[in-house]
Amino acid sequence: MSRRIAWSSTAFVLLVSCKQADPSARTPAASVTGTATATATPPATASGLASAEAPPTPEQAAFRDAAIDPPEDYRGPRFKLSADYPQTQPAATAENSPWLKMKVDFGNGKSAPDFKRGGWADYMKVLLNYIKEGQDPNLKDEIGFQTTVNGKTRWYHMPWMAFDLQSGREYVHGCTNERTAFLSDLNGPTGAEMHSFASKSIDPKCKAENEAGFESWSVGFYNEIGGWAIGQAFPRRGADAGVAQTVTDQGRTAMKGLPFPEGTLVAKVLTTSATPDCVPVLKNAPAWTVDRHRRDAKLKYTCERERQTDYILQIDVAVVDARSPTRWVYGTFVYDGGLPGATFWERLQPLGVQWGSDPNTWPAVEPAKSKPIVQSSLNPDVKTYQHQGCNGRLAGPVDNPQSSCMSCHSDGFAVAPAGTPITQGFPPSGNIPPIFGFKDICPLPNTTKLTPEQLEQNKAYFSNYAYPASYPGYSNLISMDTSLQLQEAMQQYAIYRTNNSRPQACSMAE
Repeated sequence: MSRRIAWSSTAFVLLVSCKQADPSARTPAASVTGTATATATPPATASGLASAEAPPTPEQAAFRDAAIDPPEDYRGPRFKLSADYPQTQPAATAENSPWLKMKVDFGNGKSAPDFKRGGWADYMKVLLNYIKEGQDPNLKDEIGFQTTVNGKTRWYHMPWMAFDLQSGREYVHGCTNERTAFLSDLNGPTGAEMHSFASKSIDPKCKAENEAGFESWSVGFYNEIGGWAIGQAFPRRGADAGVAQTVTDQGRTAMKGLPFPEGTLVAKVLTTSATPDCVPVLKNAPAWTVDRHRRDAKLKYTCERERQTDYILQIDVAVVDARSPTRWVYGTFVYDGGLPGATFWERLQPLGVQWGSDPNTWPAVEPAKSKPIVQSSLNPDVKTYQHQGCNGRLAGPVDNPQSSCMSCHSDGFAVAPAGTPITQGFPPSGNIPPIFGFKDICPLPNTTKLTPEQLEQNKAYFSNYAYPASYPGYSNLISMDTSLQLQEAMQQYAIYRTNNSRPQACSMAE
């Protein structure tokens, strides 16, 4: 039984890095046929989007639950978008933003604050307590992550994330495809690696069977304060439902509702297709069913999707805290199946926090001028292998080790006017920064002599861009205030505007 794309204007009431692939690099590909349990991602001419049918309205395209509907006989969990955004801006209070009153140390600019003595361990504990309130103790597959807590909607989702046929929302938990991680990212390399915790040897059999890497699929949530901002940028109802809303702010084009107000909290649950047999740290991790890409006979990922088991490895969090020099604090929790505890939440550990990209540290400056990391504080109690980010900056297990949480997210932009397709890369080929990395990003210090151009590229990438700052060398950028989900929403909106109201076809290399 083939699955189809069925566009609907029904109102939905339920529902991050830097990890996703660049959708701007795709070209159309031929369709792939499928069945009820392994169904091809339909091209733009598939049933439901056929040229004989009316194209979806912006509202229908923006507020879909999933890119591909489940089979008609599917009876399992089914994701519903949470998009009934608050119409009045909620105030940050001790009840909905308790972390804002906590004493933390942002440092003196000379050394990174201690994770415990600096208050960051307690800060992350409060954030985790807020996130897990009202959730299942083990985030069971049949329950998932609940958007309603104590009878009230606490969590909201980003629109336009189900318009992408290749990486867009799947129908079980609403996950989207992000960065593919490799065994060395999760277990560690066979030899020593700069700026990493303890590493384990790689299982040759597991490596041989997973040369294509492990897919990461994730789902993000915004609290009511962040949800209000999303609803301003993309209204849920009315004549402008699903249409990007911009204003002029300090002489620049800006998204309505931005910057995200203080008290905004963004949480993201990240899964991996790696198994506990390959990555022992995943022992007893929550197993989620995800309708993700199927591998072919050569073990390479294809456009065809099927329900498969993923394991939750990481939870990311980001909050707007006015005390931060960039307004944002990013944090990551990592799962360790070897820790004591009866629940999933008890086996999560905070990996660290970050509030800047450390622009005075290699590779933003020459090695001789490089200063110690001062805008990341890492948890010394984490004993599992962690690759960290560039030169000791914060990055989670499935994140790019040559980047960092803030470095990637703060480089998120769209292009004015709204509806302009974006292409990552350096000018003239790209019209937004290469947020997911570039050829000469973060080389090892004292082993690579950067040219002046390479140094400038790294300097720009590892700089801090507090809203509404722009990125050097580009024109007409619209700041996403670190939200890559909002950037992806703007890209899909642009595809809708420039591709006859149809999504791009999946085009994964065979």
